[in-house]
Amino acid sequence: VQAYIRAGKTAEAVAFLDGLIASDPADIRALGIRGNLHLASGELDQAEELYREILRIEPENGNAFSALSRLTRKRGDADGATALLDQGIAAAPDNIGLLARRAVQHEKDGEFDKAIALYEQVYARAPGLPMIANNLASLLADHGADDPAVSARAHAIASRLKQSEVPQFRDTYGWTRYLHGEHDEALAYIEPLTEALPDNPWIWYHLGMVYAALDRPGEARTALEKALEKGGDGFVRATEINDRLARLASN
Repeated sequence: VQAYIRAGKTAEAVAFLDGLIASDPADIRALGIRGNLHLASGELDQAEELYREILRIEPENGNAFSALSRLTRKRGDADGATALLDQGIAAAPDNIGLLARRAVQHEKDGEFDKAIALYEQVYARAPGLPMIANNLASLLADHGADDPAVSARAHAIASRLKQSEVPQFRDTYGWTRYLHGEHDEALAYIEPLTEALPDNPWIWYHLGMVYAALDRPGEARTALEKALEKGGDGFVRATEINDRLARLASN
């Protein structure tokens, strides 16, 4: 199927899958891939039918719950999508994909303690997944920096990201260095990211705080003002930034 799709032969891929399903209607893998092709084509009803058939055959199939959740969110039903993730976790509590997707949703909803708890579960099972390491370290750094033990854990987890070329991962690594007083190391990682992610307020906020720690007040003011500009009125670090700007102005 992948070979057909890479070659742009979608019709052949569909025919091949349909043949597999016709010969074995309980072929869960074929049903799932066919459902994904329906979903990619916007054929939501057909995709849902196949995902639900998978759950009829295998009620604890976490991937089917995850796919149904994506489909339901695509229809605009955010509450229904979340409910499906919860149902999936109840049926398949060890499914890493479901746990990670639910953690992301908790994070988006501002339920940071719940997000951290789920990321911790996933990280314990799959410590080699960079996205999970990044998200967990970032949350710990942002919401537990005042606790030395939590800050140290964020620092240790983020160390796995040192060689990453993903800008967001490099930012997490750099920020956890800053929190541990490694300001030169933090600067080396965060400063170049203003070119890769020029509209990201978090990058400018982190850079401004690093500049301030390095006693470079002019550059700190510029970066922090950009963080406010890029983040808008609702930027969650706005109060902290304004306080820091006031202190910089008085020095």
